[in-house]
Amino acid sequence: MSPLKITTRDAATGPVLEMLGELDYANVTELHEALRGLALRPGQRLVLDLSGLEFCDSSGITALIAARSNAQAE
Repeated sequence: MSPLKITTRDAATGPVLEMLGELDYANVTELHEALRGLALRPGQRLVLDLSGLEFCDSSGITALIAARSNAQAE
């Protein structure tokens, strides 16, 4: 089991969240907290880099869908 590590960086198009490890029920709140701290300006995009994600359960997928919905609403 790999712990979840989330790093945030700014890009020209908007914030980028890079996730490493496992996104599951036990640590999905870390993603929620990281997303809560972000603010998108008009025209920016939220990028979620999942290339380092080793595992994602249904609660992780639900959080990713919620992140997409919130970014679209902004």
